[in-house]
Formats: sequence, structure tokens, C-alpha cells
Amino acid sequence: MGAPIIFTTHDRDDPADLAEWAKEAARWARGEQNPRLLEFGDRYFSHENGNTFMHLPDRREIIEDLAATGWAHVRDTTPQRTRQ
Repeated sequence: MGAPIIFTTHDRDDPADLAEWAKEAARWARGEQNPRLLEFGDRYFSHENGNTFMHLPDRREIIEDLAATGWAHVRDTTPQRTRQ
């Protein structure tokens, strides 16, 4: 109890990806998203090694998930910015 957890995750709020996520939001609003996706932020793609599914959260989702599971948020960082 009281031990820190350090983890990494993709960041849907990355400024480099905002335009692409805006397009994805528009697809969801029209109901035209990939039917394999369960919620906004999900990705399913194929590449030379097979198929991959992942969920790319935004910061709010991570903070909410941490709180819901009893973790206290202390700090997060990204290459573009640092938040406390």
C-alpha cells in the first residue's frame, strides 16, 4: 500500500494527432466508424505482422481510471508538455 505505479500510454491529446482525431470524431458522429471499434479512441489496424487493436485514451480517461481503481495521480509528462 502506498507504492507508486509508473506506466506509459499513448496520448490521444497529442497535438500532432489532433486533426486526425477530429476526423475520427466526425466519423463517429455520423455513425461511420469501423464497426469493430467499441468506443471512441479505439484503433484497429493491419500491418506486416498482423492485426492490432488498441485503445488510445485521453488524459481525462486516465485520471478517471486511476481514481476509480484507488490510485492517486501525482504527475504526468509527455515530450511536448509537463503537467502536475
